[in-house]
Amino acid sequence: MKKKTFSCELALLLALGMSSLGIALLNKSGLGVTTSSALPLVLHEIFPAVSFGLCHNLMEFLLLGATVLITKKPQVSYLISVGEGLVFGRLLDLFEVLIAPLGQSLPLRVVWCVLGFLLMAGSLAFTMNCRLPIQPIDIFCRDVKDHYHISLRVFRTGYDLTCLVLCLLLGWLVLGRLAGVGAATFFCAFFTGTTAAWFSSLLAGRYRFLPSFAFSARFCTPVMG
Repeated sequence: MKKKTFSCELALLLALGMSSLGIALLNKSGLGVTTSSALPLVLHEIFPAVSFGLCHNLMEFLLLGATVLITKKPQVSYLISVGEGLVFGRLLDLFEVLIAPLGQSLPLRVVWCVLGFLLMAGSLAFTMNCRLPIQPIDIFCRDVKDHYHISLRVFRTGYDLTCLVLCLLLGWLVLGRLAGVGAATFFCAFFTGTTAAWFSSLLAGRYRFLPSFAFSARFCTPVMG
């Protein structure tokens, strides 16, 4: 089957939109968010004057700074990643406002949770195929694990567990309750990767991801295979 052409830039925008809406819906469900979003959510609850999206940005930029300090190899693509993070944060805050009126009965909370999970998996599928620089958290995991020669699975698991422990400690010590972590957190941890890989294979089987602009083409990774 002849593959259709899909814009790398559009794929990146879809990934940012889907992931921000997915996290907003998971948060709306009250059943927990992803491990990478749990810590920013707890910080937002501790400092409510700082939005959820901005807390996400602050954490991402700290991780990006840590990446540069550890690897001592700053890259121009990191600046694009910063821009992506800012767009993601603003979209997250926007979707938090837009979905605020949605109902929160138990059946609806399950619906928001499932939709949020599917959007997160879909966003990862587009991220895997867009060929453009990834968001700061993913850069941190990729480049630091390469620096220390650790497998991505081991490093990412350690990162996720660290986030969970910090969430539990901050929630218990500062808020006096569990915050950010719930059943959906663990469900996403176990099944998002598998579901995203399935979505990714569907996209890769039907589309060729090519840049639409010369500027972004400079930062695209080579096509494999």
